[in-house]
Amino acid sequence: MNSAVDSLLMRLKLSDLIPKFKEMKLDRIVNLRKLSEEELREAVPDDEQRNLIIHAISNRGTHEKRQQSQAANINPPRNADDGGRVGMSFPRGSTRGGMGRGVSRGGRGGGSINNNSNSETNTSFPGRQRACNHFFSGECKFGDRCRYSHDKEIYDREMAENGPRRPNDSVSKPKDYSEVCEIPTHRIKFLLAKKAERLKQIHIQNHTHNEPFKRVDSNVEKFELVVYGPDPQSVLQSKKMILSYVGVTKQEEQKSRLQYTINELSSNQHAAKLLAACNIKNEGTARELSEETLKSIISFFRFEKQQDVRHFYLNVNHDRVKLDKVAKIVAQLRGVQAIMFSDQKRVMEMSKVASKIARFFNGVTPLFLHREIPKEERMRILQEFKDGEENESGIRERLLITNEDYAKLARKTLIPYVNLVINYVVPRTEEYYLLQSLVAGRSDTVGVSILCVSPYDQSTFHELQQKIVFTAIEEESDFMETAVQLVYDTTANPLTDEDADPPRDWKEKLEKKNASA
Repeated sequence: MNSAVDSLLMRLKLSDLIPKFKEMKLDRIVNLRKLSEEELREAVPDDEQRNLIIHAISNRGTHEKRQQSQAANINPPRNADDGGRVGMSFPRGSTRGGMGRGVSRGGRGGGSINNNSNSETNTSFPGRQRACNHFFSGECKFGDRCRYSHDKEIYDREMAENGPRRPNDSVSKPKDYSEVCEIPTHRIKFLLAKKAERLKQIHIQNHTHNEPFKRVDSNVEKFELVVYGPDPQSVLQSKKMILSYVGVTKQEEQKSRLQYTINELSSNQHAAKLLAACNIKNEGTARELSEETLKSIISFFRFEKQQDVRHFYLNVNHDRVKLDKVAKIVAQLRGVQAIMFSDQKRVMEMSKVASKIARFFNGVTPLFLHREIPKEERMRILQEFKDGEENESGIRERLLITNEDYAKLARKTLIPYVNLVINYVVPRTEEYYLLQSLVAGRSDTVGVSILCVSPYDQSTFHELQQKIVFTAIEEESDFMETAVQLVYDTTANPLTDEDADPPRDWKEKLEKKNASA
């Protein structure tokens, strides 16, 4: 049975060389490729035969018709404008079959980058007249086995006649200016998805680029991507777009809003003083603001004392035990005036078992608010929450189970008084936790925020602990001291403002809107 090398030599009509290769115990093409140039020259002294074998093993048996075509047309035109065949205009290293770069019918063989000299020509394949742009940009990985020419004269002639074939074929890219983008490793996947399509678009738009990299180390917290470009404006714009796309900009904005919320009173006082000082400096000029304008601007600031909110947390292993632990805390209260925040899906599921949940809150019927509820019904629920239900102690008990949307509303408007906030799940960000917890403790009273932490929430919880002091509730006594300090909204001492959401005339406004529609 003939070996692969025997079949190759017979196809190339070099059967007389078969005994020599059998003597060398070469029966596989892969072993033939591993021969050094000296060993192959010793086995095949004839230059023409040797070049024919090199050509064949590099292209895994090229057909005679293709060889004849190449011999008849050594330098084929690359596109229709050159007056030749359009079919020869392939991307470098691809075949008619549509295979990727650097892959033909079975590969192009191995090799290394030839960095000896720009004038050194790879002579393994005679007659190649197309210049290898990758070689002259230092990126050719095929060395002497490359199918394109490494002759500097041919490259210079092509550049003078046609210019670069592609933008990436330029000899060097500008590195006049650079910026480092620090990207969280777990977010780099958004930038590299779909073969880094988005990253390429950003570079093309701003005429920038980055050095290629093989992999991203998942053990590193942040990945440093260096962006190069011809000028600072282009590089900074690319950096801005990259950080925005992976979510770093949004995260920084959230942290800024978080710090503002924590220090809102001092920040607003500082801003008002700065505005007044600037107006005094501009007195008598066109920039001076009138007293009415100043009052209008300052009216948007909130000069409220920082709320006294105590932050507690419960370690829970499963959702089933969360309400059991919450019930032990609620049992220490004289009345329920609380909001429990959860995600949209859980709120909808809980609304189906309202009577069961009421047992964990001293029998207080919970109200449920989420995005799927129509506006009229939503307003009715809010009105019912505002009115509450008076218990034997005169406390207007109210319990609302909702999602983070209500915390956003509470930030912008007055809401009915509550002294307890339960975070059934750990919020997505620090900002959302703060918005939800600051719903309690208004009207210069003590508020309580309880966070239920499962094993899956530990990483997010540790981030919260860096900015907020939490107290663990392991025994009922851990909450007892704070429980006696809570103040309640009662009939005798109302703490809910009459203008609290929803407004008193919400029914009239809704009816008027429906009538006009």
